[in-house]
Amino acid sequence: MTGSNVQPAAPAAPQAAATHTVTLTLASGLTVHVAHRQDVDGEAIVIEAPQGSGGFHPTWAATCAAHLVNGAAGTFKDHSDPLDPASITLHPACLTLSVHGGDVTLHVTPADRQLLADAITAVAAATPERVA
Repeated sequence: MTGSNVQPAAPAAPQAAATHTVTLTLASGLTVHVAHRQDVDGEAIVIEAPQGSGGFHPTWAATCAAHLVNGAAGTFKDHSDPLDPASITLHPACLTLSVHGGDVTLHVTPADRQLLADAITAVAAATPERVA
């Protein structure tokens, strides 16, 4: 056939693929998702809340979970990407994740910290290892 009006489909925009997600509810009633994402920029474990999201490289998951559980306070940086390091700032009643110039702050109890640490650990354990 000649003169057909069939147009090729436009390429789809790249989407982040979630390979594993844990959903939890904080003491405040806020629903939070902890997920592994793979997109054009690489991999991340992302904490998503209604007010925003923040994340870090999966190799930093154990460090982040340990800081959540041990009640640490302060700012801890993930240096796996020196051009765009992520950080987590912990206070007794809240945590702030910063990445890509954005922040998300969650008000948390000690029990919430444990829930988040468990979710991060579970997502990291389910993250497929990549062979370079």
